[in-house]
This record gives sequence, C-alpha cells and structure tokens, in this order.
Amino acid sequence: MTITQSFRSWQIAQRRSALPLVQQMASEDRARQSVARDVHDVVSHHLISAHLLLGRARSRRMDGDLRNTVDEVAKEIQLALNDLRSLCFLLNSPFDAEVGLDTEVQELLSGFAERCNLKVCSRLTRVGSVGDLVHQTIVRVLQEALSNIFRHAKATEVGCSLRRRDRSLNLIVHDNGAASKDKFRPGVGVSSMMARVEELGGQFRLRFGTRGTTVAVRIPLPA
Repeated sequence: MTITQSFRSWQIAQRRSALPLVQQMASEDRARQSVARDVHDVVSHHLISAHLLLGRARSRRMDGDLRNTVDEVAKEIQLALNDLRSLCFLLNSPFDAEVGLDTEVQELLSGFAERCNLKVCSRLTRVGSVGDLVHQTIVRVLQEALSNIFRHAKATEVGCSLRRRDRSLNLIVHDNGAASKDKFRPGVGVSSMMARVEELGGQFRLRFGTRGTTVAVRIPLPA
C-alpha cells in the first residue's frame, strides 16, 4: 500500500460517522497505524539515502562555504529523521486493553519525552477499569494532544494529569509553548478529539494562556 492509499484509507475512516463509535475508532486506529508504518518505511528510506550521499560528498575536497552548506544540510536531514520517528511513534502506538490506563498513559508520556527531547511532568493516579471505549478515547486524545505540542507549540515542558473523581475521568495536558487563540484554526485532529469525547457524553476544553495551551477532558463513568 502506498502512502497516498494509506492516507485515503485514513480519510475514509474519519468519515464513517454512521458506524458505531467502537467500530469507527477501531477503523481509524488501523488506518493511522498503516499510515505511520508506510510513512516511516518510505520517507525514512529516502532521508537515510540522502544522508549517506552527503557523507560521500564530505569525503571530497571542497571549499569552506560549500562544506558548511553540506554540513547544514546533513544536520537538517538528521532533524527530519528524528521528527519523523517521533511523529510515527505517536501515530503508531497501539491501544492495549490488557494494560491499565494509567500505565499506558505513563508509557506514552515516557516514549514522547525520550523521542522529542522535552521535559514531561506527570501526575497520574490509579483509575482502575474504565471500559475499553473510555480507555481508548483517553489514549487517542493524549496522542493527538502530544502530537500537536510537538508539531506546533515550540514547547520545552509538558504536564499531564489523569485522575478519577466523582464518577468521571479527568485528563489535563498542558504545555509551556507559544499559544495564540487569534491564530488558532481547528483542524482534523482537534475536531476528532472533541467528537470522541462528546460521543461519550464528555466535555472537551481547549484553553489558551500566556504560558501555553491546555487540553482538558472530562468523561462521565457509569455508577
């Protein structure tokens, strides 16, 4: 399957609103994982090949300005590879119903911090069993929030809290990056997060402040 075909599959999955939510989410997850694998395999191959070609060029005699340019291009390619691997990690992290939600959230945050070179502070409490649908929704919302932080926020620190309180599950993700409500335009990612939460009768809030952006989610739990 090509990258274009994978992306079209993801678009189709996004539009299947007539399906029950659990089927829709499963379809979306399969499509996004397929996209992540294809993008990683194809694009990383080309970037690595370009990096190797630059290595050959470095072994040849060249003037100072040209060598500096080659070195800068090599650095940019390495940064692109690192960014690609980070985004693919967020896209391709599989949902695992056998793992506790607090454990899965911690693993996702740890992997994000390691790959994206950001400081992550977490306050997670044991939330127990919340049902597969709520569990999966929280994980996917967190993935999308972290992806947005990595791509847009220019943040150095991320905070995340997860707790169960008064028959509800509460997730808060905050960053210290650049935030501008005036420049914000909701895309597919934010719309998808809102739809997932509201379908479960929950609340989704996106707040902009002088010290970054906050995503706050509250999902009611059965008695």
